[in-house]
Amino acid sequence: MEATGAEVFSLYDPWSKALIKNPVRNKICGHVYDRDSVMLIIKDNIGIRCPVLGCANRSYIQPVHLVKDHDLQQKLQQRMSNAIEDESSSEDEEQADH
Repeated sequence: MEATGAEVFSLYDPWSKALIKNPVRNKICGHVYDRDSVMLIIKDNIGIRCPVLGCANRSYIQPVHLVKDHDLQQKLQQRMSNAIEDESSSEDEEQADH
């Protein structure tokens, strides 16, 4: 979970449970999904609602409800680069110990 001001959201897609790679935000309720996941699910099912527990949005998800979330995309890219840097420095420390 990430917190930005008063907003708390998960970096994981509510359907696939995988880390979101291509974030889209539902304009109606504000929840975030991975674009590939949500499009795959709503493509063949017209009666899909937001899967986030406790969401008050009763509208079925439509492609027009989904907008790319550029801010979250940047945060995800930053998080991934930090994780790669951490991995790299851990490997360097292990090699120095040997």
